[in-house]
Amino acid sequence: MMPSLPIALFALLALGGGSPDRATCTTLTVELDTVRHEVVITAGPFVLEDHSNMPDMDHNGMHMAETDMMRFEWPAIGSLRGVDLSLHDASGKPLPTHILHHLAMYNFDRRGLIHRQVERLFAWGQDTRAVVLPSGVAVPLPKGEHLGFLIAWHNDLGYDIKDAYVRMTLPYAKPRDVKLQVFPWYLDVHNVNGGRNSFDLPAGRSSQRLDFQVPLSGRLIAVGGHMHDYALDVRLVDSARRKTLIKLDAERAKNGDVHGTERFIFGFHEDAFPIRAHHTYALVSDYDNTSGQAIADGGMGQLNGIFQPDRPSEWPALDLNDPEVQADLKSLPPDLSCTENVSRVPN
Repeated sequence: MMPSLPIALFALLALGGGSPDRATCTTLTVELDTVRHEVVITAGPFVLEDHSNMPDMDHNGMHMAETDMMRFEWPAIGSLRGVDLSLHDASGKPLPTHILHHLAMYNFDRRGLIHRQVERLFAWGQDTRAVVLPSGVAVPLPKGEHLGFLIAWHNDLGYDIKDAYVRMTLPYAKPRDVKLQVFPWYLDVHNVNGGRNSFDLPAGRSSQRLDFQVPLSGRLIAVGGHMHDYALDVRLVDSARRKTLIKLDAERAKNGDVHGTERFIFGFHEDAFPIRAHHTYALVSDYDNTSGQAIADGGMGQLNGIFQPDRPSEWPALDLNDPEVQADLKSLPPDLSCTENVSRVPN
């Protein structure tokens, strides 16, 4: 399951209602606008049952319906600069964006920096807003790169929705305009390829820790986090010096409900936060579960962001024979069976 996280912090299942038929098959349209330098992706319709009074809950007490994987090829000769997202029905009437709990985008042709898995390119959550990276800064995406995304819906509007559509606008930069290549930084304190990245949360105070190394040096331009209810903070620690380097506090109500996590932008070049190759760091996620009882799969801790490698050519290669990568791929949902792909490229 992926977190909700702004694209400014790149890193970040069948639908309810029974088996799909041709009347409700999803069409995935990928349009390339070479004038505005945008890739526009439209997917729908999705049939969303009302879950406002559903007794079966998931993800911190929230019932979600998740789609299977929707795949496409990156059509542009250019690098990704940002994302915007909107929802509408068949008539074009806007739908509330909060019913989309999260959208996760995967790059099946590149490895993640820290975890041995396919790259988590970005994620969109309920509190995400449109973001475009500064001019000259972009995430490299060769034309034809194999991408895919899935959506987790939470329809709490009190009525069924028969025709929900998602529209993503992905601005890109032409190769000659890219001065600085950046990549997603995705770090999960309980990353388990082939398993769940949530962990059991005991009553009272507790911490989850992951020691790790980064295979190449570089700088963090911006960071954000994702945690569940009762979280206190997520921290990046220098393991050898036992010193906290980055600490993001949970935006938490008095009853422990978490509504978000702090975000921080360091800046570019010398202002960015330095990361040393092969140095041991730790990610620590701190909780104070005041419910008085343990919560199964109640915890999650992530520190995600934008990473500027010193030498992009040293990015670790994706090894499809790696058992960890294979476990990751096997854990992902199958392709949405009735998706029809439609590509529209101007003459």
